[in-house]
Amino acid sequence: MELLLNCLKRLFPLDTVKGVAASDLPYLAWPTPDGSEPEAYETPPVTPADVFAAAGYALLHSGAYHHVVPCVLGRSKRAARQIQVDSAFIERVRETAKAWRSFRPSRHYLDADPSVYARWIDGEGRGISYLHESWSAVWQAAGQDNVFALIEAKNPPPDWWAHALFLLMAADEAAKDIGFVRYNPPEGDDEDDARAEPWIFALTDGRFFADALKTLDSSTPSKRAPYLAYNVVGTISTASQDVVCVLPKARTTSVGCTLRSLSHHLALLPPRGIARAGWTPYLFADAPPDERHMNLLLVPFPFTIPASAFETQQGYAGEGAKRWGFFGLKQSWLQSVTKDKLLEFVKALVASAKSEADAIHGIVFPEMALDDSTWNHLRNELPEVLPELELLIAGVSSDGTRDGNFVRVGVFQRGAAATAHDGELERYAFFSAREKHHRWTLDRDEVLGYGLEGRLTPSISWAEDIDLLSRRVDFAVVRQSSVISAMICEDLARVDPCQELLRAIGPSIVFALLMDAPQLKARWPGRYATILAEDPGSAVLTLTSRGLMTRQRRIGKHPSKGPKDRVVALWRDDDKTDPIEISCADHCHAVRLTLSGVPVVDRTLDGREDHSAVAWRYAHHAAVCLKGATQTFADVLGPDDLALQPPNG
Repeated sequence: MELLLNCLKRLFPLDTVKGVAASDLPYLAWPTPDGSEPEAYETPPVTPADVFAAAGYALLHSGAYHHVVPCVLGRSKRAARQIQVDSAFIERVRETAKAWRSFRPSRHYLDADPSVYARWIDGEGRGISYLHESWSAVWQAAGQDNVFALIEAKNPPPDWWAHALFLLMAADEAAKDIGFVRYNPPEGDDEDDARAEPWIFALTDGRFFADALKTLDSSTPSKRAPYLAYNVVGTISTASQDVVCVLPKARTTSVGCTLRSLSHHLALLPPRGIARAGWTPYLFADAPPDERHMNLLLVPFPFTIPASAFETQQGYAGEGAKRWGFFGLKQSWLQSVTKDKLLEFVKALVASAKSEADAIHGIVFPEMALDDSTWNHLRNELPEVLPELELLIAGVSSDGTRDGNFVRVGVFQRGAAATAHDGELERYAFFSAREKHHRWTLDRDEVLGYGLEGRLTPSISWAEDIDLLSRRVDFAVVRQSSVISAMICEDLARVDPCQELLRAIGPSIVFALLMDAPQLKARWPGRYATILAEDPGSAVLTLTSRGLMTRQRRIGKHPSKGPKDRVVALWRDDDKTDPIEISCADHCHAVRLTLSGVPVVDRTLDGREDHSAVAWRYAHHAAVCLKGATQTFADVLGPDDLALQPPNG
């Protein structure tokens, strides 16, 4: 049995303190109610993320979180083992959060007599006294209690359960907008200025985001567009990352009864050794509004994938009928295409797509579409000719240090204020690269279906020859309140800890890159996209290259009804009960997908509402066709695709 106080000590051990003035404190702590210096663990941490980590850990490991129920008038016959949340409980939570955010260190404590802090708590800061009381009730009064205890349904729960829930809810409310909003600093040092950044934001940014934002990439191709190196921000809590991590979140699930159902703004994540998450905030206060439409250019490249792209590796694993081997994937579609030619192709697609659109805000390539050199060329050049570009996402064969199967995400941010760069808008770019978590496995049916039997023996299974080293999912803020994340093929389908990260943080849009057959809604991507659309409410876009389906049609292995069934993408959001198939016919070369950001109201299990959430919904899609592409871009399309093109296509 583990004691509550021991749990707190595991989260915040005394011997790993950094940046705290008092060496005997395990975290940056509030003063005691009378304004004096606290003993270790006596008072709560000052940052909401740390309080959230402690309360969330206790609620999770005790099982208390699934006993939460909002009070309903007229309903009296309930089991006693419940934590009932009424309007008074929520009001006290919000009063505490308001005081937390309005605290002014220089006025209320740091530069004043300690008694000023005590008087503030008795007055406008009364909510902080509730924070102290609940902290004491959990970690002092009940500190020697077991975290988990068997309690009969007819018996009431321990008193500390409700106090731990109060701490979690108050920390969540106090953390509203953390990781999203970058406030414009007021002129001077007036803490009462409405534009002033809440002090807890400044503290969080200073500790966790500063290092990720300050490192300029020396390979910047243009002084007008500095690129920032991406450093993973895996937690915004000082709690031991070997126990829990905490990050901001976007959506709150409306179904089920989980710990993630109890928060709008913070997510409790597993230890970093199980799976890691990386967070990129928006650097500027004047981020584009979420309600503005988003035009995405989906490029189903490569258009031709020959059988020779699949290379067997020597040796087999397993025994008898269960033998299997490794195959490598050679990007033959890039061997005859120069980087400049592919860039020219993409620019032509953008120009064509913009004939009926005001801007292209994002460009997405499928799994393994590019190599490292081509990615770098596109990421450097496209923002220069597309100032409105916000996203560039692609599957690549290298992260710049080793080969494999990776997804790269570029997020381009711009501020409205003129800077010293010749009056240009200030702009930055963040780049992340993370590897695939599961190997693509081809069984007999797939080997035959793709016409690969001449390369891969159908009698055994074949696994993708890639190293599986790290489990990480990256999240990036786009617009004012939206968050994106990118997955690779099987990562969308497999139940593993990374699914827990996705559901806990609830990204607004999940991009799943594939090298697959048509994205028909009856196939597996549609099923797994539906799961995330329901819990936590994320929109999901799957995108595959056209190469394998073109190959299937050419060799007669796919029952094609015509060129319009080249379903390269599938969209599923929280508003659609049926996925939307997105086609790119043989004579076309990309798809413009238009989305709209819609304000929604998320509700927690305890009954609190969040009006800052955003859902992304399908608006329209249209194929993008280039005239004369068979002549101008024959090397991009490849022989299989050219064979299916109409004359003078």
